[in-house]
Amino acid sequence: MIRAVAMVLALALAGCDTTAKEAQLRTLVGLYLNHYGETFGAGLEPVAQDQIAPLAEGQAHMVQVDLEPGLEYRFIGACDNECVDIDMQLVNLVSGEVVAFDNLPDNYPLVVYTPPEPGRYQVSLHMFGCTMQPCYAGLRMVAGALAGPANDAGAAAPAQP
Repeated sequence: MIRAVAMVLALALAGCDTTAKEAQLRTLVGLYLNHYGETFGAGLEPVAQDQIAPLAEGQAHMVQVDLEPGLEYRFIGACDNECVDIDMQLVNLVSGEVVAFDNLPDNYPLVVYTPPEPGRYQVSLHMFGCTMQPCYAGLRMVAGALAGPANDAGAAAPAQP
């Protein structure tokens, strides 16, 4: 179903002005975030509004977040159909340490992290491969109490919607 909607949006983009194309690409990335959110974040609660931004190759989109211990956070990324590689990293802003990352060559990065103490972090999406620039990338942040095994970046890839 999502693949069909994505195909309709892609066809519609061919004849649209820039503003309409941007809106449709944002909608497409939102659909992908919903799909990956169901796959990797089922049962978890959103902790921030979804972020969707245009990125050219070599650019990054960064968001600062406050994280609390005792919660498992999942940072779920998605990208439009022209994106071939987008990565994600989570940095502790006090220590400067990269505490979690996903640098797999795909267009749906996932970072799972449980902070040991409260702190301020920066999550960033890095665009490494985009065939038609800019690509639109999105970030969804969800969290929940620890309860059982987590899907992680090593999990089987979800079916492309």
